[in-house]
Amino acid sequence: MKQRTWLMMALSIPVTLVLIFAACGGDDDDGANGRGGSDESYVSAVCGAAVHFLATFDDIDNADPDELLELLIESTEHYLETLEGINPPSDIEDFHGEVVKAFEDLLKAFEEGDDSVLLSEGDPFPEPPAEVAARLNALAEQNEDCIEADLSFGE
Repeated sequence: MKQRTWLMMALSIPVTLVLIFAACGGDDDDGANGRGGSDESYVSAVCGAAVHFLATFDDIDNADPDELLELLIESTEHYLETLEGINPPSDIEDFHGEVVKAFEDLLKAFEEGDDSVLLSEGDPFPEPPAEVAARLNALAEQNEDCIEADLSFGE
């Protein structure tokens, strides 16, 4: 029974993380202002990371509960490192920082063995602005990694 609970939690976290990570959106500049990256590069980085993140869960059915928590920690660490290395477009730098902070908190909870975050009703991640989601979704629809990860940038 406990393994089934872990399995259900582990299966839900990749979807949640991909959707939230993908919510970090951008603008249409090309980074020429020296501050932020472009929407295109941002979408590419986010979706590439999502594909890698989801691939870590390919053998999740065969993992025991102890290995599942370690898998969540390792995958979240890698995902967080990728997120921290992405240059967000300038109009969403603050939002991107909030998402990074939310992942830091999630990783800390996993490292402390606290899996209650997976069972909580609320969403610990900030919501992207609607205009950001719309811009990035338009790009994601044409990005092979986004399509492979079945990734959406919000509503």
